[in-house]
Amino acid sequence: MKQLWFHLMPYTDLPDDFRDNHPSVWVDVHSSLFDPRKAHGMYNDFMDELEYAADCGFDGICVNEHHSNGYGLMPSPNLIASSLARRTSNAALCVMGNSLALYNPPTRVAEEFAMIDCISGGRLIAGFPVGTPMDTCYAYGQNPSMLRERYLEAHDLVMKAWKEKETFSFNGRYNQQRYVMYGQGQFKMILTHRSGYQAVAQ
Repeated sequence: MKQLWFHLMPYTDLPDDFRDNHPSVWVDVHSSLFDPRKAHGMYNDFMDELEYAADCGFDGICVNEHHSNGYGLMPSPNLIASSLARRTSNAALCVMGNSLALYNPPTRVAEEFAMIDCISGGRLIAGFPVGTPMDTCYAYGQNPSMLRERYLEAHDLVMKAWKEKETFSFNGRYNQQRYVMYGQGQFKMILTHRSGYQAVAQ
């Protein structure tokens, strides 16, 4: 059994009467409640906690992607993972993950994950969630009827970008790229809604 430590990075200074005076912590939470000076301290505390979890011997430390809410201040988990790649040495870095349907082109995710994996010496666990409707549809305006198709096509493109040895063209419904080829990471494991956990050949 592996033990992984997960952080949502919530905003920790909401007012005591928040529940009584605000309809939600998602999407329509008022921007006046956010203080960037306080967030500076929070982000650094959160990263200290993740690094401490790695030092304590957890098999992996986990980050994820959420948008426009007060309980998860991590719109780009790749930024956090890239910093952790330099400041930790043994724990796996589990990015749970990038909501592929939101990226245009999704090969940006392939590039960034490969980069994090190389910086960390092959410690990345790459996660690809479809994403919650609050993130994908409300915050980012995606059409919910097309979201699953966009996700599946993006997933296939990213996986092919990592596995192919030669430059290739991709002509999907949502993504068209004439030249695709990115350096492969070592990727011990991929977590997706399409295939569950799967090992990737070294």
